[in-house]
Amino acid sequence: MSVTQNVLAEVINASKPPAHQREKSLTEADTDLEILKSYAFKNRKTLEEVLTQYLEFSSDAFDDLDKKVATMREQAKIGLDVMKAVTRKDIDHKIELQVTAIERRIIDP
Repeated sequence: MSVTQNVLAEVINASKPPAHQREKSLTEADTDLEILKSYAFKNRKTLEEVLTQYLEFSSDAFDDLDKKVATMREQAKIGLDVMKAVTRKDIDHKIELQVTAIERRIIDP
């Protein structure tokens, strides 16, 4: 396998979600390489330029995904804090009601 085929296979595998990650077969890598060569030829670019463009696109996509995950984690943390506060307030209210009931029993047996 040539260096370009290895790089291509790694780029394609790295861009897939972990659940679908697998090694590209030599035939699949050759097919993908031919597609990229054709794209490069049609757009008057070198194969290296096309691979670089693909890597930059993949990198940007992963950066966006990281930002979305961080935002979702923050939202989940805020939601959890709100749930804790509501639960705590509910518990405090129930304790207050029980204390009031006990006080009434002590005062008016």
